[in-house]
Amino acid sequence: MTIVDKIINSINAAHGDDFPVYYHDEPTLNLLTSQMTFPCALVLLITTGRVVMEGGQAKERVSAAVFFVEKSQFDFNAVENETIIDRCKGRAMAWLFTLTASHDLQLEEITRTSRIYDQYDDILTGYGVLAEIKETNGIC
Repeated sequence: MTIVDKIINSINAAHGDDFPVYYHDEPTLNLLTSQMTFPCALVLLITTGRVVMEGGQAKERVSAAVFFVEKSQFDFNAVENETIIDRCKGRAMAWLFTLTASHDLQLEEITRTSRIYDQYDDILTGYGVLAEIKETNGIC
C-alpha cells in the first residue's frame, strides 16, 4: 500500500468510507471541482519527502497538504464562509486525531494550516493542513 493510499484510508477512517477524497496536483484538482462531490478532502500531489532509517526499516516521511472543502457562495460580510470554515476545521481535526491512533501512519508535525477562500474556478471554502507524516512500517 502506498503512502497516499494510507493517507486516504486515514481520512476515510475519520469520516467514513463514502467521504470523497481526491488526490492530484492543484491545477488538475481545479479542473475537476465541477465534477466533485462536496464536502470532500483534497490531497495535493506529494512532491517532497525523505526516508528515515529506523529499526532496520526504511520509512517514508512526507509533507502532505490535505484540504477539507465545501462548495460555497460568498456573502459580502463573509459570515457564511466562517461557518463553513468551522465545519471544515472540525473535519481536519478529526482526521489529525485519527492519525494519532493510526497503525499505518504517524503524525510527526503540523507544519501549517490555512483557510481557503475562492482559490479554485468553482467557489470553494475550506480549511487545510500541511503535515509531516511518517509510515509506521517501512521497507526492510
